Amino acid sequence: GVFMLMWYGVLYSVLERLSKHGIRPSSLDANYDELYDALRRLRNSVFHAESEYWDKRQIALMALNNSSVRIRNVHNGLGQFFEEILSSQ
Repeated sequence: GVFMLMWYGVLYSVLERLSKHGIRPSSLDANYDELYDALRRLRNSVFHAESEYWDKRQIALMALNNSSVRIRNVHNGLGQFFEEILSSQ
């Protein structure tokens, strides 16, 4: 559980930085806004210590339809995005 929560929290941080620069890779989830917001809430619960191990914000993300598949697709899409950028330089 801990590694998954860290991965999801760091993934949100990368998405947040891209968003601040106006970058939204085209390969991201069709319901990206829903996933982005859920990842934001999860990141907050992970990186700001809470009294309970499984916070309701973490459960909310996992309750989204196919959340683990969607997150893996976003992760892979970001990998392709960065590979394309690096190979073009």
